[in-house]
Amino acid sequence: MGLVIQQFQIPLDSNIFLFGDIHSGTRSSHKKGVIDLIDMIKSPYMGVPNNYAVDHGDMAETVTRMHKHFDPDFHYMSVREQEDECVKIRKPLGNHLLTVLDGNHTFRMADTYGQAGGFARKVAERLGVNYGSFTTKIEFYNEDSDLMFKSFHAHGSGAINSVADDSIRRWANMKISLKRKLYKKAGDCILMCMGHTHKIITVKPQSDLYLVNEGTKIIQKYTRSPNFHSTGFIHPDHRYYVNTGSLYKLYSDEPFAASYAERFFYDPLELGFVIMRVRGGVPVGLDRMIV
Repeated sequence: MGLVIQQFQIPLDSNIFLFGDIHSGTRSSHKKGVIDLIDMIKSPYMGVPNNYAVDHGDMAETVTRMHKHFDPDFHYMSVREQEDECVKIRKPLGNHLLTVLDGNHTFRMADTYGQAGGFARKVAERLGVNYGSFTTKIEFYNEDSDLMFKSFHAHGSGAINSVADDSIRRWANMKISLKRKLYKKAGDCILMCMGHTHKIITVKPQSDLYLVNEGTKIIQKYTRSPNFHSTGFIHPDHRYYVNTGSLYKLYSDEPFAASYAERFFYDPLELGFVIMRVRGGVPVGLDRMIV
């Protein structure tokens, strides 16, 4: 299954939770963080009760005994138990959960489930929610069935890193890398998201100043996309970009149970997710949530 196009009708004032990479079935999956995420989705956020969520994949580790990285102290669930755990975690969300995506970890269960994306597709089926494959576009409509905006969601691939000597430059470089990975994938989406890297990175639209004249008077204006809800092209500078983070800890709570992140000597990362605020049918901002 390739790119999936989905359509949802949501209230003008809503919040869209963007999360992924929970990696159930390992000792490093941040269970308290998952509980906090679920509780937040089910509760009003900033005074708005209309919350929706997109799961960006790698919901489970899916490492079997045959895998070269299998560690019985760390990988304590069978694949079928991981499937049950993924359903259990998400079941309380009900209609808040719009779709779940596949990921590189769950994709390798294609043989076990008899079809590509079988693990994530089976979880979606049991939850009664849409399966978004590896990549999906979502069209959001208001209660009058008017298109408000579109969004792009993928599990993603590759790394987003920087070796710059200054933290400000490192973050700027990673934001540029995220934008470069995403902006060509869809030209009509105001929101573009990917998971996979476990980093929480957000990029807001950038408007530049320019001058015009009205008669002899000089007027200042700013570049922007006034019709971002249309089916036309949105300039890459005028979109929101999100790397959705993870709920996978570098160090597990169990002695002798080392994650692959610890074994590969990765640096620690913030654990959490991102919330897109929609007000009056318009995306107005991104909030980074650390749990």
